[in-house]
Amino acid sequence: MDTEATEHQTKERLRMRWTASLDKIFADLVVEQIQLGNRPNNVFDKKTWGHIRDEFNRQTSLSFNNNQLRKHLDVLRTRYNQLKSALIQNDFSMDDSCGIGLDLWNSIGVNPGPGPVKIKDCPIYEQLCIIFADNEADGRYAQSSHYEEMVNAEAQAPNPDASCALASVDPIAASAEKEVKNNLENNKRKRFLEVNQSEQSQRAQEILDSMAEALLDMIAASKVKSVAIVSNEEKFSITNCIRALDEIEGIGESLYFAALDLFDDPCLREAFISLKSSERRYLWLQGKCCNASIF
Repeated sequence: MDTEATEHQTKERLRMRWTASLDKIFADLVVEQIQLGNRPNNVFDKKTWGHIRDEFNRQTSLSFNNNQLRKHLDVLRTRYNQLKSALIQNDFSMDDSCGIGLDLWNSIGVNPGPGPVKIKDCPIYEQLCIIFADNEADGRYAQSSHYEEMVNAEAQAPNPDASCALASVDPIAASAEKEVKNNLENNKRKRFLEVNQSEQSQRAQEILDSMAEALLDMIAASKVKSVAIVSNEEKFSITNCIRALDEIEGIGESLYFAALDLFDDPCLREAFISLKSSERRYLWLQGKCCNASIF
């Protein structure tokens, strides 16, 4: 009896620790892992649960274990199902603190009913929708891989409460529920597309920057090449060739004027200037002219 009493007291203390602020921290961490894609097949693995546990305990200075967090997720699921049941019964409305209000009812053309059940104590309703709304078909509410077989077995068993709730659904309530789910899905899809478009724009800008840098490099190289060409043309100009020709001592007029005819060819001009001495240039001219009568 003493052991049972101690366990009961421990459970009561743990239960009393769950405040609205703790619920929000826990729900935000679960939603963060879902949005990061860490719930394949709607199941958290042990590593993800370990991350949620460590981050929750760090932010709250508590020491919850994985099993306690899983059990509290079941508590939040029950709370979500109760709110969803109220939606199906078509007799509730939400204030702005829960993120859904009369504007939503007006947009889908449904009258919320004369007796609204306000859920001011549910500031995490939006997070609960992200965690549970898209997964209710197979019953997997972010459970760990350790519980997957158990959850599958529960999903195959008949659910009397669900049957009663579905039996009481009228066409208007069903339409309202479907519209709410569609709105939530569209909002998530919109956020996903905005992130993708931002990433694509960033990659496109990076490509444009790379192309601009490559073009600048090409222009700079072209300028260097152009300067080199101009420099070569000036170095091997006819004027420079004549100046070098005048420096050759003892050159006859016939060879002199024959050399001027050779200088019409840019390649011959370059060869002539490239020779290092007047003596070599003289011998080169003699070889090119090949007419002894002109000497």
